[in-house]
Amino acid sequence: GSKALVLDKDLSGALSAVVDFGVLKEHGVEKIFLLETGPLNTGELKGVIYLVQPHVRKMKIIAEQIRAGTQSEAGREHSLQLVPRRTLLCERVLEEEGVLGDIVLGEYSMDAVPLEDDVVSLEQPGLFKQLYLDGDFSGIQYVARALMRLQGLYGLFPRIVGKGDFAHVLAHSLTRMRYELSSSGAAGDGAAISSTFDSVVIIDRAVDLATPLLTQLTYEGLVSEVFGINNGAVALGGEGAEASGAGRRKRIQLNSSDVVYNEIRDMNFGGVGSLLSQMTRQLQSTYESRHKAKTVQEIRSFVGRLGGLQAEHHLLKAHVTLAEAILQRTRSDDFATLLDIEQTLVGGSDLSREQLAYVDRLFALADPLAHVLRVLCLYSLWRGPAFKQKTYDAWYDEIVAAFGHRHTITLSNLCRVGLLTPPSAAKSSPPATARPLNLLTGEDDADDVSYVYSGYAPISVRLLQCGVKSGWNGWDDVLAELPGMTVDLTQVPQDSGSGATSSDEMVRRLGEKAPATLVVFLGGSTSTEVAALRRLSQQHGHRYVVATTQMLNGNALLDPLIQHSN
Repeated sequence: GSKALVLDKDLSGALSAVVDFGVLKEHGVEKIFLLETGPLNTGELKGVIYLVQPHVRKMKIIAEQIRAGTQSEAGREHSLQLVPRRTLLCERVLEEEGVLGDIVLGEYSMDAVPLEDDVVSLEQPGLFKQLYLDGDFSGIQYVARALMRLQGLYGLFPRIVGKGDFAHVLAHSLTRMRYELSSSGAAGDGAAISSTFDSVVIIDRAVDLATPLLTQLTYEGLVSEVFGINNGAVALGGEGAEASGAGRRKRIQLNSSDVVYNEIRDMNFGGVGSLLSQMTRQLQSTYESRHKAKTVQEIRSFVGRLGGLQAEHHLLKAHVTLAEAILQRTRSDDFATLLDIEQTLVGGSDLSREQLAYVDRLFALADPLAHVLRVLCLYSLWRGPAFKQKTYDAWYDEIVAAFGHRHTITLSNLCRVGLLTPPSAAKSSPPATARPLNLLTGEDDADDVSYVYSGYAPISVRLLQCGVKSGWNGWDDVLAELPGMTVDLTQVPQDSGSGATSSDEMVRRLGEKAPATLVVFLGGSTSTEVAALRRLSQQHGHRYVVATTQMLNGNALLDPLIQHSN
């Protein structure tokens, strides 16, 4: 019968990536709601399906709605599908709320959602906080199950390399799950070596906290910084309101099906304007060619192309609007000063008196807290033990004075996860790895991955370049300067023949180099890191497929750690 679908807002983007409303309607879904407090206006619909993540707060909202629905509409069926797994805690909450008997409870494993041909979302937003602040390690098991499914589809990853404590946990979870699967005699344990992936490289976000805090300088990265990208779309409004008409918010879907976006997304923003101008001229020239159409066949040919030209025209117009708003931001004095501060820090130098005065001005203006914290955390990470205690104490007091006493909790959270630590607790800083990893290059080196950050190569990507060649051989000194354990495992197929056959096959696969390397970002990745990997793919003819627990920027990394007012 007819039913309503109630969606967790954190899952709406993932669901839209795998199914559209037309398909849902074919299966009886008449209305879609986002989960929020208050009663549901479901009218005469006979069923309600909840698709949500297993959080206690959400269970209480659902219980309240079920009680209200049971009282007003007898006979209505309620189903709750927990993503990615049902938990005993959620069942207990539903039981305490008195609704467990009124609901059909299940689970739905939406744990590997393709965002692009080379990007898969593992749908674990907030995993960094869960691991490093909450001590909740369940997300690791969800990621491991998703990777086991990939191994079941594509075969064993011949090699697993990684850096970071939870990269180590994930790698050994994978080998344990595979052992348990083969011991149970279950089918689908990925018995053969993969012909799709030559290896999997696991990067724990804690190994490179600096990169997300830096201002992203690709087009996609700056769209994320200035507007925010939610569920693969950007809402034009606010800064782009003039162009979108009367301040109305207009959603633009951002993916490779947008031919304009596909061309410019991974470019350093400095080159985007000229390319958009060139594309506009080419489109105008194509429009003008209609005057040269003389025969019926030529006219018919032009008319056949007209729909595509009009679609491209609308896309160009939208991206010109976005680019103009971004350009307005990037030309501001504040943006230039902030970028200068970032470049100074990644260059291994302390801030000048003028730059420190700018940071003080951020406190005085009560700039958005995440904006301020990004600067302070970046300073702490790059200065390390050179961070003066007097400066730390002054900034601590300024944060509390400008933004409220509750942010003593925020500052404690940042310290616990290693983002903003007092000098006495600071360990080594990225400058110790800058030279051996060649993090800093010339701004004009368009062939290097540092191009995406105008001269700075992300630690995460440089680590990948080290590990993907021959594991971590020869990089012991560099790895010792970075936090967390290292992983370098090989997987041998379980077969009924001699062990030599399996080993020979593994060595042969490693020698041949399969067409792709799977790169797992545990704790999220930035679009600019993905752009850097695409650049590597183009240069070396070797494909990198990203599996990330979420796409993020500096604000998204910090927001879960900020103590928000109730």
